[in-house]
Amino acid sequence: MNVVNYRRDYETHAKNLRKARLSYTDESEQRNELLGNEHKNALTSNSERLERSSKRLEDGYRMAMETEEIGQNVLNNLAQDREKINNARNRLNNVDGTLSQKFPPSKQHVQKSNTKQKP
Repeated sequence: MNVVNYRRDYETHAKNLRKARLSYTDESEQRNELLGNEHKNALTSNSERLERSSKRLEDGYRMAMETEEIGQNVLNNLAQDREKINNARNRLNNVDGTLSQKFPPSKQHVQKSNTKQKP
């Protein structure tokens, strides 16, 4: 008796499986008919456009990051140059002060420089 029950259950499950497969196939065909080739083409076109736009965004982001890095390097170089110029100016002022103390300008020399400046 158990074999008969198993055989009956097997046949019932096999029949249900065939129905499910047919139903799935019918639904798939109906879906394809609804979508149609135009809709598929539109979806493909939109997907390709989206991929191109994403690539452009990635390229723009990469370029912005590179530009930011270059700008930061330029600012660092300018800060270093400013420091060098300030150090050179300070040394020049120190040397000028030292020379003025050791060799004060004579009155005649100051008068000559004043007359040259007044045209």
